[in-house]
Amino acid sequence: HNNMYNWTLPFAKDLPCIANDNCNCALRIRYNISTADLGPNGNRPDSGFIDWNMNGAASPITQDPTLDASGANMTLAVDTSQFGRTFQDRSYMFHIRPRPSGVTSANRIFNLNVRGKRGNIVQTYPATEYDFAPDVFEGRVGDYIHFQWTGCDTNPAGNAGEGTDGTDRSNIVQITSLTDSVPATAAWLSSNTPLFDTPALRLNFAMIGQTGCLT
Repeated sequence: HNNMYNWTLPFAKDLPCIANDNCNCALRIRYNISTADLGPNGNRPDSGFIDWNMNGAASPITQDPTLDASGANMTLAVDTSQFGRTFQDRSYMFHIRPRPSGVTSANRIFNLNVRGKRGNIVQTYPATEYDFAPDVFEGRVGDYIHFQWTGCDTNPAGNAGEGTDGTDRSNIVQITSLTDSVPATAAWLSSNTPLFDTPALRLNFAMIGQTGCLT
């Protein structure tokens, strides 16, 4: 499983902007590497943070330094551009909306998203092939699921996948078990718990609202 963080969003009672339906939020995720070479506290913003004041001659590390090792000079293979840096910086804007009427604060709402993009493992690198997030979900009676994903018509041409070249789509179809790869039949759904209550809703999630696809 990929690393994850289970984030509980605030309620309308916690932030007035949610109740007013104008709560815009920014999420920034940064992959940071800090090393002890940058000082006794590494590169921690709360203690001994390294900033532009430590450039040039004031830098705690230098390019390919030559040090004394038991009376002999030893040159280290140090690339200062690869030390204590931040990369894979991602920023996202999202909107927290008030709960629909009838959904109480005691009800849990889970986001079900899609990660990755169309293509095989080589074509999608450094991203991933399609997968749901979370890839395993366990809910209980009374829970709500917010299905949320986007597609595009600008996927790199030639990437592996079904459908019109360059398009990027996701859908959900219920199956009878994890060992099957075909949709559950109407007969099976009539005697088991359907994921979607009505045939129209099942068709909508399977076709994602598209009609006339063959023409």
